[in-house]
Amino acid sequence: MKASIRAKNQIFGIWCGPAYVVGVIVGWALIAGFIPPHLPSAGAEAIANAIGSDYAQIRVGMLVLMFAAMIVIPFTAIVCRFVTQIEGEAGLLTYSILMGGLSTAILTFYPAIWWLVAAFRPDRLADVTLA
Repeated sequence: MKASIRAKNQIFGIWCGPAYVVGVIVGWALIAGFIPPHLPSAGAEAIANAIGSDYAQIRVGMLVLMFAAMIVIPFTAIVCRFVTQIEGEAGLLTYSILMGGLSTAILTFYPAIWWLVAAFRPDRLADVTLA
């Protein structure tokens, strides 16, 4: 039975990879509408207007993105496990994949929080929102 649970955990970890990609696309592009992205030259008023007009969608989209950031961790863990088996012990590739996966989770999670915070106060001054 223990082997069965291990196999189920491995399958879960493997499926977290595609689920992460789907979560990012759904949250970032489809719900929040950040594709195409805002122009870097857009002023404070343009960014504040974009947030003010779609703040409910941005909130939901960023929550989906935050959950996607969480599910990349099991995927990273299972990939690290497989690479450790290939290497024979935890080596350079294992630690590189581990750091890359954790960085992916962090770099997905924090921008979602920043957009979420901005969307919770759409009535604030445009310069504060841009900051």
